[in-house]
Amino acid sequence: MAGLVGAVLLAVLAQAQLPTVSVAVDRLTLDVGETLVVMITAAGVAGAPLEIAEAGLDGFSVVNRRDRTRVTTEQGIAVRTTVRELTLRAERSGSHPLGPFRVSQLGDSAATDPLVIQVAGPAAPSTASLSQRVRSLVDRVPPPALSDSEDVGLTVTVVPDSAQVGQQIDVLIVAWFPRSIRNRLRSPPILRAPNVRGSWTYPETDPAAVVAGRRVGRAIYDLFVVHQVVFPLTPGALLVEPAVGAYSLPISGSFLARELRQEERTEAVTVPVAPLPSPPAGVTFTGAVGRDLTVRATASSREVRLGDAATVIVEVEGIGNVSLWPEPELRWPAGVQAYQQRVTIEPRSTDGIIGGTKRYDYLIVPDSAGVHRLQAPSLTYWDSAQRRFRTVTAEAIEFVVPGGAGRVAPVRVVPALMRPPRVPSVDRLVRAVPWWAWGVLMVLPPLLLLGRLRAAREKARSLWPRRTREPSAGSLVTLEADLRSALATLVPDAHLRGGDDLAAALRAAGTEDSLAAHAARLRDRLRLALYGPDGTPDADELQAEAHEVVRALAGESRAPRAVLIGIGVMLLLLAAPAPPLAAQAPEQLWETGAVRVVVDSFAGRTRTEPGVAAHWFNLGTAWGRLGEEARARAAWHRAARLAPRNDRIQEALASLPPTDSYTRAYLWTSIVTPAEALVVAGTCWLLAWLLLAVRGRRRYGIVLLAIAALAAGYGLYAETRYREPVAFVLQETPLRAAPYGPAAANMELLPGLAVRVWRSRGAWQLVEHGGARGWVLRWEVVRL
Repeated sequence: MAGLVGAVLLAVLAQAQLPTVSVAVDRLTLDVGETLVVMITAAGVAGAPLEIAEAGLDGFSVVNRRDRTRVTTEQGIAVRTTVRELTLRAERSGSHPLGPFRVSQLGDSAATDPLVIQVAGPAAPSTASLSQRVRSLVDRVPPPALSDSEDVGLTVTVVPDSAQVGQQIDVLIVAWFPRSIRNRLRSPPILRAPNVRGSWTYPETDPAAVVAGRRVGRAIYDLFVVHQVVFPLTPGALLVEPAVGAYSLPISGSFLARELRQEERTEAVTVPVAPLPSPPAGVTFTGAVGRDLTVRATASSREVRLGDAATVIVEVEGIGNVSLWPEPELRWPAGVQAYQQRVTIEPRSTDGIIGGTKRYDYLIVPDSAGVHRLQAPSLTYWDSAQRRFRTVTAEAIEFVVPGGAGRVAPVRVVPALMRPPRVPSVDRLVRAVPWWAWGVLMVLPPLLLLGRLRAAREKARSLWPRRTREPSAGSLVTLEADLRSALATLVPDAHLRGGDDLAAALRAAGTEDSLAAHAARLRDRLRLALYGPDGTPDADELQAEAHEVVRALAGESRAPRAVLIGIGVMLLLLAAPAPPLAAQAPEQLWETGAVRVVVDSFAGRTRTEPGVAAHWFNLGTAWGRLGEEARARAAWHRAARLAPRNDRIQEALASLPPTDSYTRAYLWTSIVTPAEALVVAGTCWLLAWLLLAVRGRRRYGIVLLAIAALAAGYGLYAETRYREPVAFVLQETPLRAAPYGPAAANMELLPGLAVRVWRSRGAWQLVEHGGARGWVLRWEVVRL
């Protein structure tokens, strides 16, 4: 039966002149490295498979192979048509015959005529994507140790094998594919570069094409290469983690065949990294590492009028990790305000060596006339080639600012200067008193009161004096004088009062009711005994009673001296004259228009006398005259915290543009200063113990103690809020996610906003605004 079917098919093939084959290409000339599409069309009867044989592919590599098959009916015969699409890459230049391509079915076959393809270009076109230096590194990479010529290898090579901090290290990941395996790939392999911790990385090339061919023994390998450049950041062991290469091979030649994924992995590599040596004495080294560095400084204009601005560009160019080159050392002249606008990084690779240009743009605004000279910008770096420190310097720049004798162009209307008060503020006085003195004033009154109560208990054990002699009139006279003196201490006009009037006056002075009435009656009885016609028969009893009353009145009139002394010391401190004021040079310079010099003078005053609100107010006024609203706001808020009820300071703050709610929360200001709250607490504390020592007034003393505690707590809360580190944004600043220039920005901070400062790291500060945290440079903000 099978023989009958075969005979029928052969008859059909003979009748239809099948099988047939044809070939077509998209072009006959191309360059090395370019691709050629070849379409092979084979036809035969539908009942048997078609076998297509490829030949004459020398000089080409197969990039992709795809088959499509369809069955149609022609003249009553079912015909199977298979179209094979080949994508070839030209590997060598010259004339290359393509074909013949042959198709076979049931013993019959057909073939095409060869096509001649002209390939022009260099002999190794795919290595054109690699620089000559990297290509030489690839040529020196040793082959992997493979057990079979059909195995795929993956190697990692590090050049050099040891380095210093900041020196370039080349990492080469090479995938070794046997030619037979590579021809079966439908897509290029995927090479994942290793992670190199503690380094700054620049990726160079991707493995989209074969970059070289290498014969190892009898096998020919095609090489896929990934070149990576790293710069170590810290000394120690630099760990190059394993690299991974993945590729997929079809399980058959069919277009619909499933692919099996393969993966290769390398071992980790450790590179020793040596630290940089210490710079010579007197040399400012900020961490730059490179080769052949140069510094240039240019200005958009050498003549700038008052109120105008110019641009200064400082460029650092050379070989090395351009992203981490620090800012050159700049010394801006007095009379010129400089603001950094942007930092532009332009890295480039020359023959596989990383270098480039880093540009710093500054906006300068002169605030006084004259000739201002920018000292030559300089940068000290470690030359990784010559192994020594070098300093490169740019040319100095001079700015000519015409416009008279140093008058500044008015920027905004600002309030007049404030004259410092001749009497020092409470804050200055409180801070002038040492902490131990406040401790003594707080502890001494209760200790003395306790001592007095103890002494009173000791004296109360014997109220009657021990006398062995008979009382006499002279003793009554002495007692009457003591009683008169004790009464005069409590009631100065006691000698003019008598009876109930004297008792009422004693009660008003704080004496207990029973003792006041007893003292008034006793004085009348002593007068009667001394000056009456008959004297008194009970002289002994009267004398003993007089002794007791005099002692009781003396105790009532003896106020705690420590309390009075403490109040006196506090009043003396508050009334102390202010220290002599310095010469009013800044005020005189203010009238002449030399605002920049005035700013420096007022800033010096705030450093020497930080507790004077007028100095901070005047500093903010000067900054406002220069148009520095953020700095003016910071100085005026500092003045408001020192003098919270000053109308001029509040008016100055109200003249500034409004801010958001987060800024207002950071700038909370108390209605009283912490020092004023402390003085109120101390005064109430002393008065409370004074009243506690006087009978009949102790409930008022307890109330004052509660007021003292509340005032002290409020002052402590205000001081804690004032100590929170707050800063103002000087210009529109990105809130960076990491402490380096090219880091992504979380948000843009507008000028005048307040931020909470959490910590500092070198020139960077971690700040927060509205729940968003990020890093800013310290010269982009000003601390409150």
